[in-house]
Amino acid sequence: MKLDKEVIPSGLPKDVSTFLRCIGITSLYPVQRQAVEAGLFKGPNFLVCSPTASGKSLIAFMSIVHNLNSGKKSVYLAPLKALASEKYRELKKMLKDANISCKLSITTGDYDNPSNFLAEKDVIIATYEKFDSIFRHQPQWLQDIGLIVLDEIHLLSSLGRGSVIEMLITWIKRAYPQLHILGLSATIKNVEELSGWLKAHPIVSHWRPVPLREAIYVDGKLVFSDEAESDILTTYEDPLLDLADYVLRENGQILFFTSTRRSAESLANKLTKVSYRYLSKRVRSLILRRIKETRSSIERTSLSEKLFSILERGSAFHHAGLPPACRNLVEELFRNSYLKTLAATPTLAAGVNLPARYVAIVSTRRYDRVFGSTDISVMEYKQMAGRAGRPQYDKYGVAVLIARNTVEARYLMEAYLKSEPEPIVSVLESGEKSVEFYVLASLVAGMGFSKEDLLELFSSTLYAYQFGERNIRDKVFSSLLYLQKEGAITENNGYLKPTSLGRRIAQLYIEPKSAFWFRDFLSSPPSKVTTITLLHMATTSPDMLLVYSTKRDRDILDFFIERHKDELPLDLLVERPLFWDEIKTTVTLTYWISEESENSILKNLDVQPGDLYRIVESSEWLIYAAGELAPFFGYDGYLQQLEELRLRVKHGVRKELLPLVSIKGIGRVRARRLFNSGIKTLDDLKRVPIEKIKSIPGFGSSLALSIKREVGGKVPKISEKRETIQKPITDYLVEDEDSSN
Repeated sequence: MKLDKEVIPSGLPKDVSTFLRCIGITSLYPVQRQAVEAGLFKGPNFLVCSPTASGKSLIAFMSIVHNLNSGKKSVYLAPLKALASEKYRELKKMLKDANISCKLSITTGDYDNPSNFLAEKDVIIATYEKFDSIFRHQPQWLQDIGLIVLDEIHLLSSLGRGSVIEMLITWIKRAYPQLHILGLSATIKNVEELSGWLKAHPIVSHWRPVPLREAIYVDGKLVFSDEAESDILTTYEDPLLDLADYVLRENGQILFFTSTRRSAESLANKLTKVSYRYLSKRVRSLILRRIKETRSSIERTSLSEKLFSILERGSAFHHAGLPPACRNLVEELFRNSYLKTLAATPTLAAGVNLPARYVAIVSTRRYDRVFGSTDISVMEYKQMAGRAGRPQYDKYGVAVLIARNTVEARYLMEAYLKSEPEPIVSVLESGEKSVEFYVLASLVAGMGFSKEDLLELFSSTLYAYQFGERNIRDKVFSSLLYLQKEGAITENNGYLKPTSLGRRIAQLYIEPKSAFWFRDFLSSPPSKVTTITLLHMATTSPDMLLVYSTKRDRDILDFFIERHKDELPLDLLVERPLFWDEIKTTVTLTYWISEESENSILKNLDVQPGDLYRIVESSEWLIYAAGELAPFFGYDGYLQQLEELRLRVKHGVRKELLPLVSIKGIGRVRARRLFNSGIKTLDDLKRVPIEKIKSIPGFGSSLALSIKREVGGKVPKISEKRETIQKPITDYLVEDEDSSN
């Protein structure tokens, strides 16, 4: 959708105008024109605030294309891996369409890596955390960056990663003042204040390619913020089903945001009463085919089967408990309009771009384990509402809040529809990461060499800009005292220097408290140090992501404690506030490395696959970090145990399967099938006939041949020839998106 027929402005740099014409852009959206006219290509920092789908990404891509000719690198930072991958695909396609030669790379994994291979890249897309970890290693190529794009910069106020973004910006301004910063966000109230801190030119636009209308749904009516009303036919005796039917009759899509995973699953199932009526045979056939493909690529669980059953009837749910393959399937089907209804938790609003004509927020209440039931912020509402309206498909988008009665409707109208989002506020002092985490990293990255240097650095944070230097000063001093006491830094004649231990802690991207917890844990071990002991050491560290426990888990957890009491330092642990969560997380990982199925873990512990993957990733990294730090504390004797445990956690297997899962294409299920078939070692794989491997369920001709090649086994020439002939053309076209691995 174009605003008008005006051609691309003649004042654009030639490389940018050529790029735009090659990708089919003939005119600029208002926010893009504002940025260009304000001097986007002439150097100053910019903070762009405009609604979803209004063209912010193209501003970044134009800047990247122009920066290519400067000989400098461009870095695009996003908060989530999924969002980084989405931007990678978008930019890659545009560069290809414009015939621009560019070395583009995406990196989102391994925090203990300076990523020296990126020295040869022109454009780098990464998550904030990954770039933070790179900054601590200080590779030489950082000096070659000319442009850095900060997507979703409003997350500065997020408890989860706000402090990461804030300190990255602070370091960048300090170390590379000539570097151009481009911040992007859909929702910022205090634009002038944030621009002042960034020393950036603010660009603000309220224009959307698809107009947004906001309404309250109450008593069978949509009551809009401009006081207009629309009646909804009440057919189903359920307001949410009636609303869905109203949207689908207009051939639209509707995305419902619910407050919990359970409510998303329940609503998605109810919505099938409506969605199935609008599901064509052709679309249902396509959905069934994609379900079959996805089912064959994952471990089947009751959760995935519940999703597939609902998908077959034209609806779906989406939340963080689903395995990535299932979330990707739902996103694909909804994005391509094969699904018309979707129930999701708010995590979707913070992730990939998945718009719909109607967005309905079922409840504005959220449950927090600490604060109980609370209202969502206006910012969160605006982020969800911004998903309404699909460019190029919808003439309008509608965001709807569901009210139980007219009293609540009036409250929602005033509290959300007619209210401004909250201002962006620093969480440096209250976020998930500690101040000592950043004090140590600052010293390791060479951002300061004395107390005065560090005070000057932290005085340039957003926190100091908003609340004054005095409040952060004491935090910096107390952090320095703590780090010096624990041996992470030294002071000599007023100069501060990280020790080898301190440098390694910062490079491993863990909290100093986690490192010293490993030390203290290993210094007072229980009577028996086993896999359970070391696993629990990781799950009790401050950096560990935990699964929540409930009273229903108590019998299993009590049994586990009694059975392994000699392997756990209970005197150190029992008074901890998260004791039961930590025990449950250890039990979950014990099930995992004992080769319990994902469905068994879900059934017995109520830990969903998505949560399982997250704690596996978290614990694997912490076990690796413990192994890297053990020699500093004099505990080299644990190195072999820790490395073996790390690999078992990574693959989810017992010890005897480790050689088999080291081969590409062999996961925990296939490895166990090989082992049970008498193929127990790499030598067995090398020696056994390829027909024997092919006869085992889950091993086709292509995989068997690949395995044989990797282990150096004998490969029949006729099999190799046939395999080569039958390779699909896509084998030669698909690229690995994560070039960091």
